[in-house]
Amino acid sequence: MNYLIDKIITSIKIKTTLKRIKYKPGIYCQPPIKSAKTIGIDLSNSRYIHFGDQLFYEPLIRALHVSGLNIRLTPTIAMNSYFTSCGFSISNIEETLNSDILISPIWDISNKKTINHKNRILVHLSDYLIDDHPCRYLISSLSEILDIELKIASYKPYYWESDLSRNIIKYHEQGFIILNNYVESSRLRVWKNDHHALLDHAAAIKKSTGKLIIHVGSEKDKKSDNYDYSGVTDIDLRGLTSIEEIFSLIKNPLIHDVVSFDNFITHIALMAGKQCHIRMRRHSPKVKKYHQNYIYPSFEFFLDFHSGIIIFFSHSIV
Repeated sequence: MNYLIDKIITSIKIKTTLKRIKYKPGIYCQPPIKSAKTIGIDLSNSRYIHFGDQLFYEPLIRALHVSGLNIRLTPTIAMNSYFTSCGFSISNIEETLNSDILISPIWDISNKKTINHKNRILVHLSDYLIDDHPCRYLISSLSEILDIELKIASYKPYYWESDLSRNIIKYHEQGFIILNNYVESSRLRVWKNDHHALLDHAAAIKKSTGKLIIHVGSEKDKKSDNYDYSGVTDIDLRGLTSIEEIFSLIKNPLIHDVVSFDNFITHIALMAGKQCHIRMRRHSPKVKKYHQNYIYPSFEFFLDFHSGIIIFFSHSIV
């Protein structure tokens, strides 16, 4: 089924049939859910579950693991290496779906094994009624539902440290700007003038500071983009970097600024404590407020670098 149609149908179900199992904002289940030997976390559907979404689950997985629970985790294939670097084992999807308790994002309810699971917990982190940072909210919610105490030292998602970037960029006295002008979802919320505004903003930083612009994105992004960036970017790494290399590149001390839409690159940059210039996709005022108050501060909250974030909208730069 068409991705957009699927999203519309799920949105309708969230407001209608799924309301009967709504436990609290963003959490759908039918407690009491009894203690179990295995807890499955299904993040495998890359059509609906994007890279950035999965980062929010890492602290929860860690908290469950630290508590001694038997976790079966299936992320998207592209994120297997990230979760392996966190120290987690990866299970095949059948093992995960057959766990005693199954946790999965709500957008995957088209999967009959997910929706029919007796002890399923559906998570909707886009619910603007959530009033806490998503990482902490997930852990506190699961503590309530499972009636167990989940504690970890930090709610910040694990940062994948490596020195791979030393082979990617060479020293430049003024430093570099990371530019990413792509989104994994909600493309209809990004208009042509949004792209131009993002490029203009990156170019303005470059002009005033002398920093060089590194353009990042996937191979698919590059193939589907015919725009001529020769007058803007200095280094084109689209389609040439792994997820591990992206983590390493953004953490590199030579990277000073990250200019991006609200996406996976932004999440990593916030985790790394970089100066972030975020152009948010078009949302309702309530959703925008939720993103500003909780989604993006979810990282700065733990690292205390609120002043490093610049969120700019269509009408102005704040």
